[in-house]
Amino acid sequence: MAVLLRHEDCTPLAPRAELLAAARSGAPGVHRPYLRCLAAGLRQLPSHYGGVLVTGPVEGCDPGAYVPGRVLVERAPVAGPAVPDAALGPGAGVEFVNWSLTGRRSSVFGAPGEPPAVVLLPGAGFEVLDVRPSDPGPGPPPRVLLHEAGGVRPDLGRLEERLARCDAVPPSGRIGPSDPARYLLARGARQPLPVR
Repeated sequence: MAVLLRHEDCTPLAPRAELLAAARSGAPGVHRPYLRCLAAGLRQLPSHYGGVLVTGPVEGCDPGAYVPGRVLVERAPVAGPAVPDAALGPGAGVEFVNWSLTGRRSSVFGAPGEPPAVVLLPGAGFEVLDVRPSDPGPGPPPRVLLHEAGGVRPDLGRLEERLARCDAVPPSGRIGPSDPARYLLARGARQPLPVR
């Protein structure tokens, strides 16, 4: 039930953004029982091995803060589409291209026509593989290439292939989720992913 409530952003406790902020704070207070239930519920969903795209807001995103070799730990459950032709809206200041090992497919909760989504589990660590600057003109924003720590490091070529598939889809052919903000990481936080 907690997974469905999070997906629909209709929890009686607080809006999704407030719950994510509480999880990231390290001291979730009254939200701790719900967040534990949510994490347990997510672990019951089918796993996803492969690419997941998450975006960061224009404000407060410094791609230079992401150094190859560093491990980023996200305390909150973060969602992203698992298809290369997703349109994530104009609010994206940076794209995080994650190679997931333990993400959970949440498409069962999606509306018809929505791109397939994956939720990255709270507490997952992702190693920075590379940082790609933005292309001049109407090209994509800066990109941070990551892989989930703890498994065999994927060939960087796999993520590059995914990026090439993303870039090959014209804007008119992209699938737009009904609420692109659900895939916008941190929504105004100064640092989208806590770095360890």
